[in-house]
Amino acid sequence: MIQGSTESVSHTLTYSQRFSRADSLSLSCSIFGEKSPGGPSEYSPICFVAWRHQFQHVPYFIIPERRGAITGKAFRDDQSKGALEPEMRPMADVEITLDDRRRTLTRADGSYRFHGVPRGKHRIVAIYKSQEPFFFTTPAYLEVDEDATVDFGIGHSLSGLMGQVMNDAGTGVAGVTIVIRGKEKKWTAQTEADGSFFVSSLLAGDYDVQADEDSLPAGYSAETLAEPQRVTVGTSSPGKAAFTARAHRSISGRVLRYDSQAGRNVPVAGALVTLRERSLNTATDSAGGYLFRDLPAGSYTISAPNEAQTSTRTVQLGAQPVDIVNVDFRTSQPGLPDESRVAIPAPPAGKLPGQPRVQPQPIAAAAVEPLAVTAQQHHLLGRQLNQAGRYREAIVELTLALRLAPDFALALNARGYALFMLHDCAVAIADLDKAILLNPGYANAYHIRGIARKAIGDAPGAAADLARSAQLAH
Repeated sequence: MIQGSTESVSHTLTYSQRFSRADSLSLSCSIFGEKSPGGPSEYSPICFVAWRHQFQHVPYFIIPERRGAITGKAFRDDQSKGALEPEMRPMADVEITLDDRRRTLTRADGSYRFHGVPRGKHRIVAIYKSQEPFFFTTPAYLEVDEDATVDFGIGHSLSGLMGQVMNDAGTGVAGVTIVIRGKEKKWTAQTEADGSFFVSSLLAGDYDVQADEDSLPAGYSAETLAEPQRVTVGTSSPGKAAFTARAHRSISGRVLRYDSQAGRNVPVAGALVTLRERSLNTATDSAGGYLFRDLPAGSYTISAPNEAQTSTRTVQLGAQPVDIVNVDFRTSQPGLPDESRVAIPAPPAGKLPGQPRVQPQPIAAAAVEPLAVTAQQHHLLGRQLNQAGRYREAIVELTLALRLAPDFALALNARGYALFMLHDCAVAIADLDKAILLNPGYANAYHIRGIARKAIGDAPGAAADLARSAQLAH
């Protein structure tokens, strides 16, 4: 008797895929075969599909537990501050994911919210796409507890804008305020000691750049600064702007003749004075005075006739604003050499950041007595310039008047007004103080000083001055 045995075979194919940290899918298919002695083979297929989820907590439907909410905002942070501030722009349509399973987009105000978040640690991620270069200023993903607030800062790769404010001699002008205007925002900068400025963190685009005329130091003309410049800032290349301010420079003096009977120098009217390098000629006025203005920096030779020969003087004008006065010529005076050389350094003008505004200081070649006629001419021209709104030029004329007549109350009042209009209240008040000291009944000086005191916060002083002005005006 022969006894047989049963043969069994099996084949299995398995596939699995993880979809998240907690979820995975498994597929399996098996074929089992069996053959009995004397009988045919029989095959049986067996397949199954399994979805596996790993719970970090006991499911809510089994044991109810407290749940929270994770909220936050996405915001524009081009300055890389790394924290949400009130003035920062919200960013909409930023994708936020929670535990790789739940997703939402930020709203128009940049906010998002996940409700029903179980207790424990959760992974929250911000996903942002843009054609422009960008970077996260906060972590792009975090592990947080339920009820957390998570903000995401996003900055774009930015460029900048640079430039200089130079005078006509190629020297930088310090302390000038630069205003940069974009589509939605305004920036300001102040020039350094070399006249340079730089504004960082600007998006690529076009900007209007303008130098604030009122911030120019005294002694400069703002004629070339009236119009803004259109500057393009590139993604990888900064924009550039350049401004030029003309410095006021002048040379003045008198031609005098020694009167032996009077025993003193007297003015010579109608004498021809020549500025050789500029081929300029002028005749002295009735007070013997002459003036050459609006001169570039450089060395100048000034000449005036002296009977049979010509007297000359050499004057050096520096890069900064300067008014050189009292470059005088004396004729028929024994012992006076025909040629004199005057080496006069250019004084600093304007103000540096953190320093008060400084007026250009006069430099005298010789001491002479003030002449009322010439002072009055400068005074009248200064007032005309004030009326035209050309305050810096008015200050130059009124300063010339005061050098010739230091106790000229009208000129002090007019210069105080010009200084106030240029927001230089402290120096304006000093001029007005002196004008009132010279003329205690000067109602207009009290009025201007009252307004200047009010501008600097001196309310009691302002009230007293304005009351005194009203009293004197009646």
